[in-house]
Order: sequence, then structure tokens, then C-alpha cells
Amino acid sequence: MEKDSVLEAIYSSALKPKQWLETLEIINTYLESSHIFIAERSSISESPISFVESGFDRGHFETYQQHFFAVDLWSHALIHKKHNEFHASHKVVDDRLFEQSEIYQDFARPAGIRNGIGCLFTDHSSGIHAEIGVMRDASRGRYSDVDVNRANSLIPHINNALELSKEYRRINVQVSELSAILDHSRDALALFTLEGKILYHNAPWEQWLAKTRIAKSSNKSLYWHTPSLQNQFIQTLNKYKNGDGQSVNFFIQDASKLLNLQIKPTRHEFVSAIGHHSIEAALVSIISCGNENGPDLTAMKMMYRMTQAEAEVAALLCKGQNAEEIAHYRGSSIGTIRQQIKSCLHKTASSNQTMMMTKLFRLIYY
Repeated sequence: MEKDSVLEAIYSSALKPKQWLETLEIINTYLESSHIFIAERSSISESPISFVESGFDRGHFETYQQHFFAVDLWSHALIHKKHNEFHASHKVVDDRLFEQSEIYQDFARPAGIRNGIGCLFTDHSSGIHAEIGVMRDASRGRYSDVDVNRANSLIPHINNALELSKEYRRINVQVSELSAILDHSRDALALFTLEGKILYHNAPWEQWLAKTRIAKSSNKSLYWHTPSLQNQFIQTLNKYKNGDGQSVNFFIQDASKLLNLQIKPTRHEFVSAIGHHSIEAALVSIISCGNENGPDLTAMKMMYRMTQAEAEVAALLCKGQNAEEIAHYRGSSIGTIRQQIKSCLHKTASSNQTMMMTKLFRLIYY
């Protein structure tokens, strides 16, 4: 097969993402191989967000599922090699180690695969890894340096086609951009994968993270300082994985402020080089309860039998003021304010101010 025919197929796929299967089959023939795939994923050990293959039996990858990507020696070792270049499998992983591995015994050998070449490159703007794997059986021998150089001559063209494809899709595919909604909100909002990775956040979220004492962000993940809150956050995401689409709404204390934490199931739509994708996600909102209205005073007096003064003090607590600030604002002594807060705690059957404010804010949110 002439190289020009291969290049023509590669660049045709830039405008027609569904043509990648045909293009892979052409590349496979050109490189005298039997199996080939191209995959995109957010990390090398996770299942692909998009995947095209040729040469495998129907459902071969689906049978092995996530476990394949967790134990794939070739891909895990490939990440330490120079990107944007093909590398022969025997130079990436020791042959004896590979033959003893689970990935060879359970996946490669049944498919008639023994030798391969692989190339890994990363889109730093999206954090997505793209991998191309080309393979064949033992009878055809290892991939020589000549074979690898022949494959590498295609890499610039494949890379160009992937970039052109993304640009084309951005212009021509109408994708619901949740990020636009996040950017226009005054509340702190972030979009998470169901594995807990932050996909996107707005400016108020970043401002909240810079000031808060109850959480921190590291390696695109959010960590709550309170173990119970961390467990509840992870459990909620796991429920969404299992199909439980219920929103979660509860209150947390952050220094002197009460915050309403909301977690809702949603979908994240985006465009990659080989198509338009939609994945399950979670929208997390941090809403300050210090709003200008606060809980309804009449409702507090009727439901909890508070006096007018007690209701006003409780409302100021809900707006984020502490006892000293309330005393100054009302022209009262700090002792009087503390006694009124104590009375409010008793009347709402609350062991602390956070519990009390949670109950009072249900008069707004529920």
C-alpha cells in the first residue's frame, strides 16, 4: 500500500470522525499488522472516553472492561517513554515479564497478539491522553527499527488530523456548554467527574477555596477536612454511579458562616478529537446562607415560639454575624445577645448554632 493512500485516509478522518475505523484498518495494513486501536482517556489507568478499534473480536474489550486498563503493562510503561513517537513493545516492557503478565494471558494471547508498537500523546489543554496501539502475532516477529520509523512517519499527520478534527467539531457541533452557566453564577459552582475530579469551576468557587477552612483542592480533587463530610461527598458520587439520581442538599459551617452545599447529578458534554461525548457528572454548589432576606421572622416565631428579639438575633446569626457583631449592631450587651442565642438553641432543640441555623434555613430552602 502506498503511503499517499494512508495520508489521504488520515486527513479525511479530520472532517469525518466516524471514518476513523476505516482509517485504522488502512494504517493496520500499511504497517503489516493485525490489530489496532485509538483511545482517549483522562488517565492511563481509566476506561476510555472514546475508543475505536480494528482486528479484535466483537466485544473483546468490553469483556475485559476497566480491568484491562488497570493492568495494561504496555500502556503504563509507555507513559514514561517519549511522547509523540511509536515505541516497540519489547523495548517498553521486558518480554519475559510480559508473557507472565495477566494482560498477556487473559487478553493479548486469546486475541493472537504477541508484539506491538504504541504511541502516546497528551492534550494539555484538556488533560486527555490519546493512545494508538498497533499489534500482531508472534509469527510476524518483533517490530524492527525500520517498522517503528515507518510508523513514526505517520505521527505528524495523525496529530494534525486530530487537531483539525477538534477544531471542526468545535465549530460545527452544537454542544450544551455548562461552563457558560457556571461562569454567570454568583454562587461557587464546580463540575465533578463521579471519580471526584474537578472538570470545571467558576471564579466564585476559586475565591471560596482561597478563603475556606473546611476544604482544599489538590490534583484536581476536592478534600473536605471533616472525615464525615468527605465520606458523605464520596458516597453521593458513588450513588450517582449506581444510578441513584437524587440531589443532596445540606448545610455546613465555615468559620462564622453557614453554607448550603448542594450536589446534583448532571452530564458533561464535550468534544474530543474523535467525536462528541457525554459523561455522567455532578454539579456541586456552595451557596452562602448570609443572604439579605434570611429566614422569615414570622415563621421562626410561629414554629419555634421565639420572641421578636430572639428571632432577629437568630436571623443575624444566619446572615453570618457573630455575637459581638450582633451586640454592636443592636446596641445590646454581649451578655444579653448570648442569653438570647442560648434561648434560641433551647427552643429549636439544637445542640449548637450550626444545627439551629440548619433548621432555620429549611424555612427558606424547603
